[in-house]
Amino acid sequence: MSTPEHREVAELMLGKARADLSAARLLASDAAQDDGVVGFRAQQACEKALKAVLAVSEVDIPLTHNLRFLLELVDGAAVEVPDAVHGVVWLNPWAVTMRYDETGA
Repeated sequence: MSTPEHREVAELMLGKARADLSAARLLASDAAQDDGVVGFRAQQACEKALKAVLAVSEVDIPLTHNLRFLLELVDGAAVEVPDAVHGVVWLNPWAVTMRYDETGA
């Protein structure tokens, strides 16, 4: 059972994940919207949801955007994760690289 502090962090992260998912869905409904913008919001939703799982599992949340690494931590916390969730790693490039790569920054 997680502590109230861990649950509070988890709820905060999950709320932010829901907001990012809502934004991704809204943006994806616009055919003129840039894929990178939609991809970033989708990646952020997954990242924050995984970090919510880590928080409620009382695992320290690392400063990373790497979904594969976050999934490894979730798996290590003995949390059962549906196979479909492991498929989100394809969103990794939208975390930071694709947002800044065009400018070389």
